[in-house]
Amino acid sequence: MNSCFALRDRHSDPHLTYLLKTGANSIGRLPSSDVCLAASEVSKRHAILTIRARQLCLEDLASKNGTYVDGERIAGRATARGLLPGSELRFGTLAMRLERLPSRDRELAIRLGDHLSVEAPDRSLPDTAACSAWATSDDGLVFDYNYLRSQAPGMQTIYRQLAAVAHSDIPVLISGETGVGKEGMARLVHNSSAAAGGPFVAINCAALPAELIEAELFGIARGTASGVAGRLGKFELAQGGTLFLDEIGEMTPDLQAKLLRALQEKEIQPLGRAAVSINARIVAATNCQLDQKLNDGSFRQDLYYRLAGLELPLPPLRRRCEDIQPLVERFLHVFSRQAGKTIHGITVEALQRLVDHPWPGNVRQLQHEVRRLVYLCPNFQPITSSLVQKAPAEAAEPAIPGINFRTASSLDLATIEHEAVQEALRRAGGNQSRTAPLLGISRDALRRRLRRHGLQ
Repeated sequence: MNSCFALRDRHSDPHLTYLLKTGANSIGRLPSSDVCLAASEVSKRHAILTIRARQLCLEDLASKNGTYVDGERIAGRATARGLLPGSELRFGTLAMRLERLPSRDRELAIRLGDHLSVEAPDRSLPDTAACSAWATSDDGLVFDYNYLRSQAPGMQTIYRQLAAVAHSDIPVLISGETGVGKEGMARLVHNSSAAAGGPFVAINCAALPAELIEAELFGIARGTASGVAGRLGKFELAQGGTLFLDEIGEMTPDLQAKLLRALQEKEIQPLGRAAVSINARIVAATNCQLDQKLNDGSFRQDLYYRLAGLELPLPPLRRRCEDIQPLVERFLHVFSRQAGKTIHGITVEALQRLVDHPWPGNVRQLQHEVRRLVYLCPNFQPITSSLVQKAPAEAAEPAIPGINFRTASSLDLATIEHEAVQEALRRAGGNQSRTAPLLGISRDALRRRLRRHGLQ
């Protein structure tokens, strides 16, 4: 539960406010701090302000420029007791006032999490360029500032699987709907691997014309064609690091064959140059159902097996609603800062409306919605439910075609059964363990129907 205290900038920006949580609040320049003060005179780990029911304590962490309470410096690691609302706290030359919040702000802070810095320093978003890794979890995975670790059970399973192979060179295939965070997961694979010290190079296989992707992947020598400047391909640029092949399902069959050969031989053939050995971990991603492409022959099975050393199907946001609240808080930090506004949080009703939304565009759609809410919200006011767009009725997923699979064996029901199994597979991300319960049958029964309909 949050406390009812906040730190407010006294001089440089009187609207800059940090809500404090009950317990220990870390203060410093590190973005992971509860109160992140982006000022040169503040140490990375400067102080700890502890909020208890009947006591306020401030501890200096041997900071370079000192910590002060009402003008008196705290020596070494001594603790200042008896702080009162209205006390001036100084970190170096940066002065803040300890204030008691009105009840409205306390309620909003509780709804949004342990603390809400309404104008926190700008931080990267989950699908922007990565910055330096900063935290290693107990399972050995290395998370950077732009990745918010999910608390959903399905994602916890994915983290455990990834941790088991993180330091190997096993290729990883990430699948999931558009906007679900596939590139963020790819960067997590890279940061947690032995190749973390090397480059992370990404290419979107659907964003370039087929005739250009080969040169982008493998490179091309100068003068190979009229007016063509020589350049290294993504494979060479990723040497010693990770090559991320996004939207791999859109690659043409001809290029699939060349990619397969490169992976098998561990060398590439740049256009107009000699062959080059490659040493990069491959992480691929797709938002399409590769099973269907494998069945109709538009995606090579041998390439699929090369890419899917470990397959990570990311669940859509509507199946991990526990992540919505921390994501909203993260986006509020960023967009309040970008807009130069002081947003007092978000009401219970507004947050619940966001949780109830189906989010067909997943995390990226939620990000854009919170940005819109920040810009529409009046300054110094909370975001209310009247600003949140209602989910259209048609946004909800249609029901799986009704059928009793325990009795459906006649030929006139074959088409309905085929469509129902396909729909259940899509919703479960191709995972058979999750598909069977959706249909109300056992996994063995599901396997029989998959074979019957050619959906293996």
